[in-house]
Amino acid sequence: FRDGFAIALLNPKTAAFFASVFSVFLDVGQSFSFNLSMASLVSGIDIVVYMTIVFIATTRRVKVTFSKYASLNNFLLGVLLLFLGAVLFVRILVT
Repeated sequence: FRDGFAIALLNPKTAAFFASVFSVFLDVGQSFSFNLSMASLVSGIDIVVYMTIVFIATTRRVKVTFSKYASLNNFLLGVLLLFLGAVLFVRILVT
């Protein structure tokens, strides 16, 4: 729990996502309690999403499926990452 909380709290992509989604609701003259309630809402949404993913990913059916196709999954992700790396490399060479 501690590690997951630290990762979620210190992840700049998470902060950027929630800042972009909830920035329309924030204003300079708002009360502290409103800002606190918005932060609680964001935290609650984040916790529910992460817990849902964990509950789904730890079911027996999903674990068996992931183990059955682990080598295929690793291969496909490896090919995808190599492709993205090659695209970035070519862009650097062209620029």
